[in-house]
Amino acid sequence: MKPPQYTTVLLYAVLVLASGWQLVYSKKPGRPFQVTADDLDTMEKALKKIKKEGRKAAKSMRKLMEQSKENNDDENSNSEETDKSLITKIWDDLRDTPKYITEKKKQREEIRFATNTADKLLYELKNFEHSESNEEPKALPQFNPTTHQEGTPNMVIGISSVNRKKNYLLNTIRDIFKKLLKPERKTVKIVVMNGDVPPEKHTDVPLLETEFQSEIESGLLVIEQNPRHTGHKQLETNDKLTLRWGDNIKRVKWRSKQVLDVTMLMRKCHHHAQQGGYGYFLMLEDDVKVAEGFPTAIRSWVDKHLSSRTDWTVASFYNPWKVADREEIPAFKFFGVIGQLFRTHDLPHITSFLGRNFDESPLDWLFVDYLTKHKGKMIAHAPSLFQHLGVVSSLSDKIQPSRAAEFDEFPLR
Repeated sequence: MKPPQYTTVLLYAVLVLASGWQLVYSKKPGRPFQVTADDLDTMEKALKKIKKEGRKAAKSMRKLMEQSKENNDDENSNSEETDKSLITKIWDDLRDTPKYITEKKKQREEIRFATNTADKLLYELKNFEHSESNEEPKALPQFNPTTHQEGTPNMVIGISSVNRKKNYLLNTIRDIFKKLLKPERKTVKIVVMNGDVPPEKHTDVPLLETEFQSEIESGLLVIEQNPRHTGHKQLETNDKLTLRWGDNIKRVKWRSKQVLDVTMLMRKCHHHAQQGGYGYFLMLEDDVKVAEGFPTAIRSWVDKHLSSRTDWTVASFYNPWKVADREEIPAFKFFGVIGQLFRTHDLPHITSFLGRNFDESPLDWLFVDYLTKHKGKMIAHAPSLFQHLGVVSSLSDKIQPSRAAEFDEFPLR
């Protein structure tokens, strides 16, 4: 016959396990499972307490079993085997609890965010959590700049660049100035963001400053850099960065810096746009070939087809797959930042989103999230007015060989 204390100790062990389980899964139904640093700290303390009390419970039960064995060796021989089995099961549960919590957390994060496949991106779009309160978000208020008049400010062109094993920036700027029509030189401003820290690392920038000195002096070309010589403050330590998508810390810092560089570029371009009265912002990469007269071709198309619409957020002038002209592209097809046109008054809203989520996902995935959350529409121009030339990424061992499916180098002829 079992001593009465045995039942008490067993119940205590079960209650300790139950309280730990409640702590970990006390989130409200219907909410995404999000774990903060404080949550992890609380769970770690709880697990330590559960293990400590569990060891006490197991020790007490073993002691009671030994006493029971001495008093009832013959009578309870079968019961002893059952007791040992029960203790083993409780101890295994205690030992495996951290592993189980980690697995469940990983499963929920995989559901909450997309992974690097089209199917998962589609899942992200269908299951996007708009906010903690589950309120339906309001569409971004939108309006269009007035129709462009000849000789008036048209667009700010922004390019973010860092030094690579093979640089493309100098040739890209050469191609842009070669393809600009003479009147366009008075209606655009080109802003290059040198993302290197220190800025002297970028070997193409001094060549730009020498070759395009007159363009820099006239304000047609502006070279910006990070005012902090130590780089972005958010990347000074690793402990606050979000590890996701199976990326190691090196890759997380690389893609986070890319997001922060582009965010800084967009903020600086918004400043130049306000000063000069530019209605649109065109984002390019530093390794492209451009169509002749592309600023005129873009603005003519926008004024003709989009000026009467207020429901669009991005006009895409580079597409690595075949699209029809004026086709509405689903958000998950946002591809890089080549030839993406935004209204300059939208930039503060976009940069605020990127700045808050810089380490969550790669840059183009953040734009997918942004377009989805704010019901932003992306409209395609076909054929593309830009061609991607680069292959070597700024991240070592990364190759990016995408090309436009159709490229019209002379759209105005």
